[in-house]
Amino acid sequence: MRILIVGAGVVGANLAEQLSAEGQEVSIIDIRPELVENISERLDVFPVCGEGTNPAVLREALIDEAELIIAVTDSDHRNLILCLLAERYGVKTKIARVRRHDFAGEIADFLTERLGIARLIHPEVEVVDTLLKLIATPGAHEVADFADGDILYRGFELSRTSDLCGKQLKELKQLGGPPFLIAGVRRGDEQLMPSGDSRLMPHDRISVIIANDNLQRLLPLIGVTPKTRQRIVIAYANPTAVALAKQIEALHETILIEPNRKRCEQMSEELELTTVLHGTPTERSVLKEAGVERADFFISLHSQDEHNLMACLLAHKAGAQMVVPQTNTEETAHILDSLGLHATVDPRLLTVAAILRDVRRGRVLSMAKFGDNEAEAIEFEVLPKTPLVGKPLRDVKLPKGCLIGAVGRDGRVVIADGTTTLQPGDRALVFALPEAVGPICSLFARKQRSGLFGFLRGIANA
Repeated sequence: MRILIVGAGVVGANLAEQLSAEGQEVSIIDIRPELVENISERLDVFPVCGEGTNPAVLREALIDEAELIIAVTDSDHRNLILCLLAERYGVKTKIARVRRHDFAGEIADFLTERLGIARLIHPEVEVVDTLLKLIATPGAHEVADFADGDILYRGFELSRTSDLCGKQLKELKQLGGPPFLIAGVRRGDEQLMPSGDSRLMPHDRISVIIANDNLQRLLPLIGVTPKTRQRIVIAYANPTAVALAKQIEALHETILIEPNRKRCEQMSEELELTTVLHGTPTERSVLKEAGVERADFFISLHSQDEHNLMACLLAHKAGAQMVVPQTNTEETAHILDSLGLHATVDPRLLTVAAILRDVRRGRVLSMAKFGDNEAEAIEFEVLPKTPLVGKPLRDVKLPKGCLIGAVGRDGRVVIADGTTTLQPGDRALVFALPEAVGPICSLFARKQRSGLFGFLRGIANA
């Protein structure tokens, strides 16, 4: 199947790498020669240098053969125009990234209907949704919800005082906590797929799968004491920060710091319950005025990484319990991880995950990417003709580097073990390392037809 990606930035290159590795025929267009050359040297794709909205360039990139176009250039308008042109060439499925906050809600519905777009991916919406989950789970550094929120993925770093430290995984049931599964362990720079004999150590970063109803019972074992009302300080009043403040101001004590006085005045009128402070979040006096030393969360959402890095380092030193910077480049993500900061939100990874869940083989319902692309949690609908149906999981040969962590069935959540048997219609949550993603997607696909083609045709006809 031919997939055309327009835009070879971080998101486009990441998508091209993953989809080509999974056996898809990928064409990619970008106007920047250096990006096209880099991709052509690294990946088995068909690269074209040129303006993506030029019909001649589109034809050179084999748009006539494409069943899917993914428009992820730096321009919202260009992405929408590309989808309109793709309609002219008969491309069945169109996905576009848009960054403008006013391209959401009813406007998004209008655009998708009029332009025949299967999905509009909005990074701001993805970021706010992730931050809400982090706030709802103190102590977590990675979060994702599956099965309509019934099954949760949460990542925690273990402190020395955690009841889990020093225990083998097979011993965890003796602690008397709720049913949960540790699907992955990151120790230093190594991502591990644990077994029952694996022993948890201080500073391990564990990937936990648990039913939503049991999360609050798990937190004390992790060493976290949840609070009903928290103090949350947000740096920089951009549209993402304002959208977040609107969501949380009625539930938590919310403080917003903004250097621009006029913007402060606007936000003071727009945000009824949020305290808006005029000042620069990288100044100690401003952080002190915001009461950062008593903050449960300090969140910095500037578009430039250096501002987020400095603000979060100062807030961390001042005593904020959790600091969460937005990262916009891969280099900064590595720096933040090495500094031991608590959590990050990466619009790039969130955008890639949102797009991939629409194009993966099998009935992928949702997915999330973690650890700078080093692991994925993928939720599949179990289809009737897959080889997984009707067999206990201990008798199923899963690809190396993955495990099935939980199953949602009829509103119930089952933490999977060797006796668990999958049935058609189940929602299975799989934790996979990169090398296992392609094989596990194939395993969940229908045998008698191309799962990706059938899924995309279903999107196109919806």
